[in-house]
Amino acid sequence: MPTIEEFFNTAKQELALDPHMTYRSADSFGDSPELADTIADLIVSGKKTATSSGFELYMHDHEPMPEVGDVNVVLNGRQEPVAVTYLEDTFIKPFASVDATQAQLEGEGDLSLTYWQREHARFFKTAYAKAGLTFDPETSMVVIERFRVLYPFVD
Repeated sequence: MPTIEEFFNTAKQELALDPHMTYRSADSFGDSPELADTIADLIVSGKKTATSSGFELYMHDHEPMPEVGDVNVVLNGRQEPVAVTYLEDTFIKPFASVDATQAQLEGEGDLSLTYWQREHARFFKTAYAKAGLTFDPETSMVVIERFRVLYPFVD
């Protein structure tokens, strides 16, 4: 398995991208290696083209917000690179206002809004608690990201 840098450099070469281009982050998704593998597979297959994260966590950790044009490397549960993505759209909205379209674009579970709300509320409650914050589905905000895969890893 290539390193993250090797993977990204191969992607740049095969896609004829600017050789000086850098990626914003190299991360896995979810709160377990198993979930990270599942989500990475969804991204590589094109079934997952969006994600969401806790806005208050960005503020708490003083992390820069994602921006349209960001290029990211997706890692699986073993922290191996599997895809390069391009951020096409990002916006912030209340958790309670997330709609069925976003749930479908996230590509997880049965693709329903009910599934999205249940699983994301569970995930956010845990993540916020670890940061000493309280997640409230009525008032907490989420950062929505919509992306496309530029380069999937083919075994």
